[in-house]
Amino acid sequence: MTDYPPGPIGAALRAADARDQRPASGRHTADTITDDELDQLYAALRDARGEADRYFHNGLKSTGQADMRAYDAEQRAKQAEAALARVRAVAEELIKHGCPWSGDTPGAGRAVLAALNQQKEN
Repeated sequence: MTDYPPGPIGAALRAADARDQRPASGRHTADTITDDELDQLYAALRDARGEADRYFHNGLKSTGQADMRAYDAEQRAKQAEAALARVRAVAEELIKHGCPWSGDTPGAGRAVLAALNQQKEN
């Protein structure tokens, strides 16, 4: 152990020796880190956490928007399926009873169902 002179010169020599004893990797230990270096590490940690939070929240926002688009598409698909069911019901009525307002035969209902079934297969 080295004896240092008292006062500011001794403090400077101790700090220089402590700095020189740091591992080559630049990694600090509890014995070698200075207050300023520790403050810099905490500032870097705070910045990294802030950036990670921004990425996380932006990811949630993107995920939420994708979820809303998927929900909207699902609702439109349900509405289309319901509309097709109503058209099928009308076609079934046309097959059973014909077209009362034009005197048409039940063939109109079969034509509608055939068109719907063709679309369903594609």
